[in-house]
Amino acid sequence: MACQINEYLPACTDRRFDDFDAQSEQLTAHDQEYVQLSTGAFHGRFVSAFLGEGVSLHLETANQALGQRVGCPEGLISLGLVIGNGPSFKANGAELCPDRLLVTKPGRELVLNSPPGGQILAICLDQSALRLAAAGDEPIYPLDPAFGGITVIRAPELAARVRAGAMSLLRAIRAQGSQLAGRNVGRSFIGAIGAEFALHDAIHDLRPGEKGQGDYQTFVTARNVMSTSVMPELDYTRLCEATSRSVRSIQLAFARHAGTTPLRYFRAIRLADARRALQSPRRAQQTIGDVAAEYGFWNHSRFAQLYRLQFGESPSKTRARGTSRHVWQAR
Repeated sequence: MACQINEYLPACTDRRFDDFDAQSEQLTAHDQEYVQLSTGAFHGRFVSAFLGEGVSLHLETANQALGQRVGCPEGLISLGLVIGNGPSFKANGAELCPDRLLVTKPGRELVLNSPPGGQILAICLDQSALRLAAAGDEPIYPLDPAFGGITVIRAPELAARVRAGAMSLLRAIRAQGSQLAGRNVGRSFIGAIGAEFALHDAIHDLRPGEKGQGDYQTFVTARNVMSTSVMPELDYTRLCEATSRSVRSIQLAFARHAGTTPLRYFRAIRLADARRALQSPRRAQQTIGDVAAEYGFWNHSRFAQLYRLQFGESPSKTRARGTSRHVWQAR
């Protein structure tokens, strides 16, 4: 974990961000990569509460649409719940809305597409703490790491109860914090989560939501080719070869799972790569034009125009802000 919190001293952090890469680093122990898919300046907020016993709550908000790749760490099971009634998220191709829970298992990869203004709550539970709370009983199916990988469960009542309890606890820790010292909040909360799942399982079937549509794998394969290949411009021939699908099928997959076109998604990846390069102290000697050309933008004025549209600021402003940030961190 990136930070160690006293086991019996609940703590809370509340940070705001103007950079999606900086926000992506907040969910400790997870390997995350964000791409901004909508245009304009980024503003985000990340609130975390550490409860002890390997239990934490994380509330994330972003004003822009994001494509998020999340590597789920070993030993951790996470629940995801949408806050509010806005547009749905997409989790590995399945719709994630307020009446559903997302369950991620250790070692799996989550591909999450979040809408502009989306707000999502992550509940991270240490696997050993879950076993301890079960007191020798078999874990309820969705919480059992031996079954499934990334699952979206349709359970409106359960989702509402878990969300209400977690948000109430998050507000209490923000307000009281040190007053809860010595109380094993994490153990109590993980026991409550297990009880909610057991009660729901006794009354209802815990049914998965719809699986990702068949074209989800088309989207993932094409996205991975875009992200990892040396492709100076969008090459539909390579995407068709990699996915064994037609251009139209690829376009429909991106519309369904990312809410955009392959060209716009590819451009968002390349602009995000250029943004990271502009903020890197190791690239300080490169001109902005050189950085732009490295990522396939040969016309400097066109690059500056696309960059400002995507991020709400000029490339030179990003570089200046990145330089000042690194200077401050070095002190």
